[in-house]
Amino acid sequence: MLSTFHKSKKENIVSDYQEEKGKGISGIVNGFEIRLGSPAFIGLSVDSSNASIIAVSINQEIIGRFLIRTKYRSGLNSMIDRLSKLFDLAVLSGDNEAEQENLNKIFPQGTKISFNQTPENKLHAIEDFEKKQKTMMIGDGLNDAGALKRSFVGLSVAENMSNFTPASDVIMLGDKLTELPKFLQLVQSSKRIVLAGFVVSFIYNIVGLALAVAGFITPVIAAILMPISSITVVALSTLGVKFISHRLNLKA
Repeated sequence: MLSTFHKSKKENIVSDYQEEKGKGISGIVNGFEIRLGSPAFIGLSVDSSNASIIAVSINQEIIGRFLIRTKYRSGLNSMIDRLSKLFDLAVLSGDNEAEQENLNKIFPQGTKISFNQTPENKLHAIEDFEKKQKTMMIGDGLNDAGALKRSFVGLSVAENMSNFTPASDVIMLGDKLTELPKFLQLVQSSKRIVLAGFVVSFIYNIVGLALAVAGFITPVIAAILMPISSITVVALSTLGVKFISHRLNLKA
C-alpha cells in the first residue's frame, strides 16, 4: 500500500480535505484516503496512557504512529512554586491523561488539571474564570488563540519570534518562560514607578503654578520649565525600570 502510494504520481492532487478539531485531519490524495490524528480518529485501539499518540492510515489501513512524550523545561518546578504563592493555577491541556502523574508532582495539591481540551473547551473555561476574577492565560499554540484573546492578559510562548504566534498581549520566548515571576514583579514595580512619576509631575506643577501666581517665575522661564518637567518624569521612569530590571537580573 505505502509503496503504491509513493509511486502513484509526482504531483499530489488533494481533495475532500476535512479537519475535525481536537481529533485530526483527512483527505483524498491522488485517490488515496489519508487520515492523520488521534488513535480514536484513525480507528486504532491502543493504550495511550504513557504518551500522546498520532496515527496515520491510508485507505483505512493503519501504516504507522508517532509517540510523543513531554519534556519539561529546567526550572519549571521553581517557577510553578513561586506562582502558586501569588495566584490560583489551573491547567488546560489538549493532550490525554498520560501526563497526569507528572503534572501532579509539579503543581500544588488541589490544582484543577483538565485533559483532552479542545480550543472551544479552553475558551469556555477562560470565560468561566473571567466571571470570577481577572485571568492570565499562557499558551503556545494556535489551539490557545481564542483563550488567549478572551483572557484579561494573554501570554503567548514562542520558540522563535519570527514564527507565527497567536494574537496576545505579551509574547515571551520559551527559554525565558521560567523567569515569568520576575517579569510579573517587574510589572508591579513599573506600575509603582509610573504612579510616582505622576505624583512628582503633579507636585512640580502645583509648586510651579504657585510661584508663577506669586510673580516669582516669568512666562519665559515657565515655558522652559514645563518641557523640562515632562523630560524629567520620563527619564526617571525609564531609569527606574532599567534599575529594577538589572536588580532582578532580567535581560531583553
